[in-house]
Amino acid sequence: MPARTWVPPGPYDLHRTLGVLRRGPGDPAFAVRGDEVWRACRTPDGPGTLRLAARPADGHVAATAWGPGAEWLLEHLPALLGRATTRRRSPPGTASSTRRAAATPASGSPAPAWSWSR
Repeated sequence: MPARTWVPPGPYDLHRTLGVLRRGPGDPAFAVRGDEVWRACRTPDGPGTLRLAARPADGHVAATAWGPGAEWLLEHLPALLGRATTRRRSPPGTASSTRRAAATPASGSPAPAWSWSR
């Protein structure tokens, strides 16, 4: 079973960071057991299970992974924990960069065309 340690740049709350990935209290792919977070997911290499343990006294997060996707999960650990090396932005001309506000009677501008969403 491959393992990796990640050192956050400062104070870090593992539960608050990963809690947004949980799909309700009965999510079978996400479990919290004390200071550990368990997550099952699909990767390009196949399914994988990841155990993350916060170690505040040592100042790091310990990760252990199982399954065909184990190496992929550990390789992408910093991105999962919020420390991606690059920030992604919407390319020019995509939906998020071309949306316009709805027309108001005072402005006289035409209503936006939402054809990009079809």
